[in-house]
Amino acid sequence: MFYANDTQIYRSCKRHDLPDAISKISPDCSANWAAANGLTVNLGKTKAMLIVSSLNISFIKVQDLPTVNVHHCTPIPYMSEAKNLGAWMTSDLGWGPHVSHICQQVFRTLRQLRKNQRALSFGLRKSFVQSLVLYHSSITPAWCTVT
Repeated sequence: MFYANDTQIYRSCKRHDLPDAISKISPDCSANWAAANGLTVNLGKTKAMLIVSSLNISFIKVQDLPTVNVHHCTPIPYMSEAKNLGAWMTSDLGWGPHVSHICQQVFRTLRQLRKNQRALSFGLRKSFVQSLVLYHSSITPAWCTVT
C-alpha cells in the first residue's frame, strides 16, 4: 500500500465566507485522485488546520464550523498546530512549537553527551556540541521570533 505523503489542499477566503469555503473543500476529490494513482489517503495522519491571523482567530469558533469529511463519513479533526514538511507550525504561523521541539531535541542530546562525558575526550565532546548547535541553528532561522 502506498500513501500520498505531504499532499496539501489550501483554500483562501474572507472570515465571513469560511463555512462556505470549508464546505467546498472536497477531500473525496483527493481521495479519488489518490485511488486513481494507486495511492491511499492515510486517515490517521489527515488533518485540517485553519491558517488565520492572531487577530482573526478570536472571531472564529471552530466548533461551529462544518466538518471536513473523507469518504462522506470520516471527519477530519481541526488542529491548532501540525508538522508540515519537518517544521511545526501553528494556525497563526507561529514558530513557538517548532522552536520548543528543537530545544527539546538539543537538550536531550546534550544530556546524553553529559552522561557519557567520561567515555569521550574533550575535543570529541566539543566537536559534538558544535555540530549539534550548528545543525539546529540552521534548521531554526535566527530571524524568527518566539511569542
